[in-house]
Amino acid sequence: MRVLVPLVLLASFPSLAICENPYFGNKPGSVFRYRDGAGHSTRMTVKAADGDRLTIESSVGTGEAQTSHSFDARCTSKGLVVDTDALMMRGGRHQPVGATVKTLRHEGVMFPSKLRVGDSWTERRTTEMARTGGHDMTMTVDITTVHRVAGRETVRVKAGEFDALRIESDATMEMKMVGADAEKMKGHLPHGGTVTHSSVWVAKGVGLVKSMHGEAPNALTSELESYSVP
Repeated sequence: MRVLVPLVLLASFPSLAICENPYFGNKPGSVFRYRDGAGHSTRMTVKAADGDRLTIESSVGTGEAQTSHSFDARCTSKGLVVDTDALMMRGGRHQPVGATVKTLRHEGVMFPSKLRVGDSWTERRTTEMARTGGHDMTMTVDITTVHRVAGRETVRVKAGEFDALRIESDATMEMKMVGADAEKMKGHLPHGGTVTHSSVWVAKGVGLVKSMHGEAPNALTSELESYSVP
């Protein structure tokens, strides 16, 4: 199971000093277009800010094949927390059919209020996924992610050249199943903790400019094609 969370969520508003990190420089009305290595296009739009919450709309694909969904991010004194339940349930082509998702426990933030080379932080989340119809089971997923600002690099993508911070992340995932069909599926679950590595590059006033999830040569990459910030 792979959950990709776009960093373009990050936004800056005068009334929300805790979200005013220059690397989170997105404002309502900002539009960002990305393309991944498989040729899929994604448009991210910062729709609104209400108190400490941001609403983001994501559209994947084009024409009749396009799917859209919205989700929220919340600014706290420590940084940004993202509603991953909504991401997993409305994730376009990655949407789990016939499933409900809810967060049972969450500690830490996805992105701290300040980013500096050498900083590191840990986020922990326990999510429950229940599925009915075909396979009746409930799966609990424990994910511990360690993030580190590894350095500063010049990144060239279709949208331009950016001076960016590179953030390295290692997510360790443990899965458990219960339910009528859980025994049949045990052999399909990875043994022990599954570790997934990712790298993202964020630039001042823009946010995400490039991401890479997984290890080469099978890494899933995405790059910024164009953007508009009011």
